[in-house]
Amino acid sequence: MIADIIVDMEQHVRDGHVYLVEVELPWHDENAEPSYGAISYDLYLIATSSHQASYIASCLYPAADGIFVNDEPITQYQYAARRNRSILQRSQGDD
Repeated sequence: MIADIIVDMEQHVRDGHVYLVEVELPWHDENAEPSYGAISYDLYLIATSSHQASYIASCLYPAADGIFVNDEPITQYQYAARRNRSILQRSQGDD
């Protein structure tokens, strides 16, 4: 079986369909000090609008304390800068 269309992440970024979403999830650990808090992380969602990205994030993370979506999709420059930084951090940590 051969795919008719292949759309990679870079194509979604070029089309303006990738939004950076920050999600805050609660955590609880009785042995830690403080014993509760929130963890925040960023993720990319492919969507046609920021409203759709917010909806998808709320479905994926219903227990989230907060979901923050940029109004504008990420640019190719922003995506490349974040991707390169992630690769750099990963390679430095492997040493």
